[in-house]
This record gives sequence, C-alpha cells and structure tokens, in this order.
Amino acid sequence: MKAHVGADAESGIVHAIKASAASVNPVTKAIALLYGGEIDAFGDGGYKGAHNRPDAKEGVT
Repeated sequence: MKAHVGADAESGIVHAIKASAASVNPVTKAIALLYGGEIDAFGDGGYKGAHNRPDAKEGVT
C-alpha cells in the first residue's frame, strides 16, 4: 500500500490523502493531490509528467 499526501509547503498542513496499491504508478494520483490554487508543486520523480497523462486525471473534480 502507498499513501499519496498533498500538504501545504509553508505550514505542513495536509489537505489531500490518496491511498493505492503498491503497484500503482504515483503519477496517476498526482493531480488528485492538488486543490487548484498552487503556483508551485513539489514531488519526487514518480509524480513527474502528470499533466501529460490522461490516467492522472482520475478522480479529479
């Protein structure tokens, strides 16, 4: 199991949590961790290229 966590960089307050099987590519959860007001987003290499992946938009409202 993996936990994907979206948090504010300044305060550290968590605003999104998504869980997945360990076999799921993190890039598919990246956009769901954003709330829409970000100017910058930070993540490790597993989340790189999310904006180019149609499967990364799963569950985004």
